[in-house]
Amino acid sequence: MARKASRDVLKTLLEQCRLLEMANQVNENTYSIEWGSVTVVTGSSGGGIVVVAPMFDAPPRRRREAFCHRLLELNSEMGGTAAFAVQPGGAVVLQVGRGLKGINADEFGIMLGTVARFAQDYTSRLRDEFFGS
Repeated sequence: MARKASRDVLKTLLEQCRLLEMANQVNENTYSIEWGSVTVVTGSSGGGIVVVAPMFDAPPRRRREAFCHRLLELNSEMGGTAAFAVQPGGAVVLQVGRGLKGINADEFGIMLGTVARFAQDYTSRLRDEFFGS
């Protein structure tokens, strides 16, 4: 029952933000949205919701420590509104999450927009600094 409820909340939030038509349903609890130059993925499970922008398949092979240090600095710049993470498979993402209880369309829209905007801003900066030739 909780699984269906979290799915319904996510769909309702996307409808209220007028984004459902733009969203591609990945599975019953996950949608992806092309947002400018990035893809934003949002999903719900149990009592939580997450918004993720995949950025790189893996950290750079060279200067890996400097790259991770830079991600931590950028986390500080974002002031807790979103955070970089390296997933277990190695992918570098920008993400934000919170509990479903009490969330409204305005807050959800801010979560989506924040992740999308920062991912767009930081992808090219990080690519130029660490993945260039």
